Order: sequence, then structure tokens, then C-alpha cells
Amino acid sequence: MDNTIYRIEATIPEDLFLKMKDMTPAGQLKITRLMVQSLLADRFKLEAHFSHQDMPVYVLLADKNGLKLPPPNDPSASGSGFWSMSPRGEMTIRNAKLDELLSSPLFGLDDHPVVNDTGANGTYDLKLNWRHSATINSFNAPGTTSPDEDQPLLSTALREQFGIKISRAQRSVETVSIDHMEAPSSD
Repeated sequence: MDNTIYRIEATIPEDLFLKMKDMTPAGQLKITRLMVQSLLADRFKLEAHFSHQDMPVYVLLADKNGLKLPPPNDPSASGSGFWSMSPRGEMTIRNAKLDELLSSPLFGLDDHPVVNDTGANGTYDLKLNWRHSATINSFNAPGTTSPDEDQPLLSTALREQFGIKISRAQRSVETVSIDHMEAPSSD
């Protein structure tokens, strides 16, 4: 199944869709994930289990001078998180959790899970100026010349703009292991 691409088309029942409109983004995400799990179990005969495994992670910590974040968004506010990027490296972020945002492949931290130990667990609206042509994996090592070279590297930007420090650590992380999966029928 590693070499086969499947196109899955699904719809949300209208009554559930109407109920989801009144849910928080976290509630909508939870329901959507449950529906996808059910679809995969039904159509692909997916069987999986959760366990904990020690593995390398990126840990978000408060800098020695403290966090410099705006107040978190109202948890009951609707709307899902999104971001946009200007050509000069300014990223506008709306309604995002720190660990979920930094888990994006855009930041280069997607090779390990991101764990938020800052104590700031809400969703935030932020503006981040950083050199998006270099990833955190360089940990401020000099890189090649790029159009955004006047912007700070990600680790510097997070520390200076938000008081967040990134470090590497070994942690026990919840993982999903696939026990069984089949190709779906052609209907």
C-alpha cells in the first residue's frame, strides 16, 4: 500500500454538519478525527493501537526572561487556526496552539514531535518575523545567502519575539502503531 495512492471522497451528514458549526474549533477537530478513524476502520479494515515510546522531541520552553505572548484567544471563539506569509518573512498566525503550529513542515521541526512545556497552552494570534529559508535544524548555524537573510533564524525569532526557547530532549511520546490494513473495495 506504500506505492498506491487512494482518493477518498466523503461527506459529513447534514445534521452533524449543522451541529459542528456551533462547536469550538477543538470540538470540530475531535469530531472530524473520529469520523476519519471510523472511515479508515470501515473501508481499509485499519486496526491500530496506541502506546508510549521514548524518542527525540523538540521542547518549547519559556526563556529565562519569561514569555512575551499576547493573551490567549477566548477558548469559546469559533474559527480554526490559519497562517499567511509575506514575501519578506512575516508570518501572520491566527488561533494557533504553539506546538501544533511549530509541528508544521514549514518550520523544519517535523522530524520529531514538538512538546509545549511553556505553560502557554491556549491558542494565539501572532506575527512572527523569521528567516523562512533556513530551518531550526541549523540551530543558528550560518547558511546560504537568501532573500530573507536580514530576518532572524527561527530559534532566534521565537526567543526574541515571544520568549520561547527550543531545545532537544528525549521524552515518552504517545505513538500510533498500525497492526493491520487492507486495500479498500472498489465501490
